[in-house]
Amino acid sequence: MNRTQEEILRRYPKAVSHLRRQVDDGRLGFILGAGVSMAYNIPTWGPLIHAVAQDPSVNAGASFRESNSLPLPILAEVLFQRFSDQARPVIEESTKNLHDIERLLQSKWRKLIHEVLYKNAPTSVEDLDEVDSGLRHFLEVIRKSVLTVTYNFDDILERLLLHHRTSEEKEESLTFQSVVDARLPFRRDRTIILHPNGLLPHNLLETNNDTLVLNEGSFADQMIDVMAGQFSTMLHYLTKNTFLLIGLSLEDETLRHLLRQSARLSPGNYHYYVRFIPADSKVSQEDLTAEAQSNFNVYNLITLHLTDGEIKALGDILSMLPNRLRACAEEAGVDLHYTYYLTGVPGVGKTTTFAFFNSLVTHDEWTEPRLPIMSLPYTSLSPEQEKEIDNWIMDQLYKKNLRMQDEKRERVTGIHLIDRCPPDAITFTRPPDWPDKAKQILCAVSPGNSNRLLHDGHVIMLEVDPREVVVRAAMRAKKSGVDYVKRLMEDLRTIYPENRATIIPATGMTPTEVAKWVARIIFLDGYREAGLHKVVQQVADGSISSPHSL
Repeated sequence: MNRTQEEILRRYPKAVSHLRRQVDDGRLGFILGAGVSMAYNIPTWGPLIHAVAQDPSVNAGASFRESNSLPLPILAEVLFQRFSDQARPVIEESTKNLHDIERLLQSKWRKLIHEVLYKNAPTSVEDLDEVDSGLRHFLEVIRKSVLTVTYNFDDILERLLLHHRTSEEKEESLTFQSVVDARLPFRRDRTIILHPNGLLPHNLLETNNDTLVLNEGSFADQMIDVMAGQFSTMLHYLTKNTFLLIGLSLEDETLRHLLRQSARLSPGNYHYYVRFIPADSKVSQEDLTAEAQSNFNVYNLITLHLTDGEIKALGDILSMLPNRLRACAEEAGVDLHYTYYLTGVPGVGKTTTFAFFNSLVTHDEWTEPRLPIMSLPYTSLSPEQEKEIDNWIMDQLYKKNLRMQDEKRERVTGIHLIDRCPPDAITFTRPPDWPDKAKQILCAVSPGNSNRLLHDGHVIMLEVDPREVVVRAAMRAKKSGVDYVKRLMEDLRTIYPENRATIIPATGMTPTEVAKWVARIIFLDGYREAGLHKVVQQVADGSISSPHSL
């Protein structure tokens, strides 16, 4: 591990944990911009348009200098019209068919863009592979991506993927499929590379699609397509997976619209935006923080401010073998395994909030259907019913705790969200019986001579007005009352005071707003384990007791 990789692990441990787990689970995608091709002398949009303007077939001259302040899509439209004015008379000498004339004009325009695009780029794939670019450091994880969206016209990525195939893969297939229309079916056995703005491969024989989103008209049409739902496939991937955005600046209106739609449809699903920062940048930390907060609030983006070397280091970290990553994390003094428990009284909105975070490693409250009698307040249960419920819950606690311990031992990374926390069971017990219930929990998680501990984690507790909880409980066929709910809340506060839990006062919040609070705690705030095993031991020995009596 080099110093830069160590710095990334220490500065962004949660991001590394989440991204790497998504790679391993086949749920990480990429959105790439012009920045990833710059190392290969592929011009970005502005220089590309400027170079086109200087071509003799366009010959913008003084008029270009006068129009230089126009937005790039409009400027590209102006240049295309100048190109058409010069090329059309020549084409009309060979055909008078208006449809053919327009098609030939578009073909010549594409060839001009192609010539300018690749003019200074390495020609052979061997020369491409010699370039130490950020893209090259991410190749291995891009091969495993659920979808890679590139807004670039070039096929640098495809050619590098071809070059890095194994001998066996070279005998079998290309291993990837390049598409420009996400509405068409994808090959399930290949890496999918989507070019929503069009594709101009180095070898023009490799494509028969005329799509090229470069000028004002094509961008306007694309935005109309987004509004009409024709980008629904891309939106589907955004709401169901985690994407890493590299080499772009969020100026693309279509992308921003899709990110905002995704944030509204799936408020607990977050993506990562690599914001390139030059090594000698003078941007203040306050400005960087404000930018990151804006991206988080509006687009559900977690911003990683990285230099060129740090971008490469991130690619290397995400590509490491598990044992190597574990060793690097240990050497950096970083734990890449996080557990969050979501708790609160029944009806507080816990399960609704939990459902928004399926991009994390989630664990349901129960592994089996609940007993029907669990809908009753614990104060109305008979001794036999209490025993039946206790036995069932202790078996559930044993299974969940063992699974979490196995997970941490076997898997290096992961942000886990667990519905309900083990000590919660104590609060659903009559106050005099708290010590006995705590002892049952300790025996359940550590039977025989196992000496197992309760799996620790950061507790997030939701609280709302008890009157609202009673209404919600009734809607779910649960019996409750305001006094009963107040008592449960106070008992939960006894088990999880503010120094052991992060408490969200969710009264009056929409489910989306609650999800946003939880996301901020998980992705941006510090990680603080509650010491759950010690808490249960203190209840068992009487150091912690209920403030109520029956």
